[in-house]
Amino acid sequence: MTTKNILIVGDWFIDEYWFLARHYSEVSSHTGPMHYRIFSDMHEPVRGLCGAGLVTRVLYELDVEAQSFSLFGIGVWNASDTQYLRHLIHAPNNNNNKRPDSDDFCHSTCAPFIVCIDERMRNSVGDQVPDRIHLTTLDNNSATVRIIRQYDIRNNEFYQINRIDWAPQRKSKDKDTTLSQEVTNQLPHKIDVIVIDDHHKKGVINPDVIKGILDKYRDNRPATYVRTKNRDVITDASPEWFKNIPNMKLLVLGPEVCSRYVPPGRILTRSGQITRYVYELLDHFRPANTQPRQSENIVLVSDELEVAALLSDNCFVTKAGRAIKDTDLEGVGFTTSLFASLIYTMQADTDPEFPGSDPGKIKTRLEKLIATAYDKAHVPTPKSLGSAPKEDGHSSQGTGPKIEVRHLGAWTKISKDWHSAVEYDPEQPPHMGIVGLP
Repeated sequence: MTTKNILIVGDWFIDEYWFLARHYSEVSSHTGPMHYRIFSDMHEPVRGLCGAGLVTRVLYELDVEAQSFSLFGIGVWNASDTQYLRHLIHAPNNNNNKRPDSDDFCHSTCAPFIVCIDERMRNSVGDQVPDRIHLTTLDNNSATVRIIRQYDIRNNEFYQINRIDWAPQRKSKDKDTTLSQEVTNQLPHKIDVIVIDDHHKKGVINPDVIKGILDKYRDNRPATYVRTKNRDVITDASPEWFKNIPNMKLLVLGPEVCSRYVPPGRILTRSGQITRYVYELLDHFRPANTQPRQSENIVLVSDELEVAALLSDNCFVTKAGRAIKDTDLEGVGFTTSLFASLIYTMQADTDPEFPGSDPGKIKTRLEKLIATAYDKAHVPTPKSLGSAPKEDGHSSQGTGPKIEVRHLGAWTKISKDWHSAVEYDPEQPPHMGIVGLP
């Protein structure tokens, strides 16, 4: 079996999950408005990867048995943390099971480091990491960005009380991160897939970096997969790096783009159909459009974790089978995990024809992919809170809610219906003017 080389370029973050319980002490002073203590036990997960790191971890986990991918990650972090990030990709990341390859590498050495609260464990990390994981920082002296999410636990429910970004000051535009010749020389000669994970204004995804990568691999014509938080991609002010991407197989837009202009409820569907804004977004990027910014497949995600997808010119929508209560836990990495799961399915030898042309098969596969995304994205919660399913069958330990995918039909029919509806209402403009169409 031929191994595919996948290059993941984007913004890398370390997430820390602080589960806090109210603490009442008769002897402590200087407690501020509220006194908390850490609820997690010593050897329970408190750290994970976010952004491009989460994309890499999900791809690795899904491919851990087949081992059909070699993963090459590019981003900005301190060079001394490179080995640490590699361990975060492959080490166990849940409360009950270790990954299939853990014993073969460093389960006994690195697992405590990954889950331990004590930062002094850094020096005890082993050197054994799967050789399919290759990481290169664009700036050896940069800080490694940490995002600390603090959750208050009340009656076994979680409430995120704040977020702390441990990050360097943003660079000015004239000091954007660059792709040096030294870094370029460390990249493999051939890349089959390029994954771009853009968290907008974080500095990694810019014209210089993307152009340098595309130029290096232009002769390979790698398939390109893009997820971005940049709202400008839907306007005439679309970023330069985005305009020049060839061979885009998938574009994923999360709530940062899809939900900010759609009050009330920030939803993608209404009465089982896509909203007009979603129609304009999908139509704007679909392959048959004359716009230069095209993608063979488009997936949109809302704040409510709905999904609207245009796959093989067929439109699908999903909605969770219940109102999601723990969005702070389930939604943190959902869009990123779905993005990675789609990439894996489109590139894996196990399902080489996805999405294919059969709407029924696409629907079934999409349901499984969304369930996988919920599972991979869910923040690992302390064991002591239990993992019994809730009333609707949803487990607090990361098993996603029941998902129903609806096939709305071929895009030609949907487009015809929308145009007919607009023609019958002379008061309505041909489009909402939100998306940057003429």
